Amino acid sequence: MDTKFVEAGHGPDGGNWGKFLVGRYTEDELAEPAQFPGCEGSRRLVNLGGPGRQDIWVLDLQTGEGARFPIEFVRDVDVHHQLNKHRIWVCPLYEPFVAFLFGYIGNHQRTWWDTLPRTVEMPTAGIVVFGRRRPGPFPGRPTFRDRGAAAGYPDQ
Repeated sequence: MDTKFVEAGHGPDGGNWGKFLVGRYTEDELAEPAQFPGCEGSRRLVNLGGPGRQDIWVLDLQTGEGARFPIEFVRDVDVHHQLNKHRIWVCPLYEPFVAFLFGYIGNHQRTWWDTLPRTVEMPTAGIVVFGRRRPGPFPGRPTFRDRGAAAGYPDQ
């Protein structure tokens, strides 16, 4: 996987500071065949749903959580719809950073990976003291951690 670090913040006057790892699959990884008995042969290990599809991973380095996002039709993709698919704990700048990233990819479709900046200023993003768990596709539904605690399993 090719990866890049990107830091985001409100600017030199303070505010939030986000640290992210952006990743994309290499051509070799996309071509890697499945080897599990019964799955080998025509199946690939990484299935992105069709030829030519590209996905990126955005990991929040503060929380250690992240998500995979499709980028093949990034101009037509609703960033909030994509974010709402994931129930992940994120820092305050994760959502504004993903929105920035989608816009950047849309405006630099052929060169976005090579020109992605190492630092990004987001002076209009809201300043928030704490991160949060995104509600995901089923707000109010217990997480696996919630279910484990209810069943008497210790917090992991």
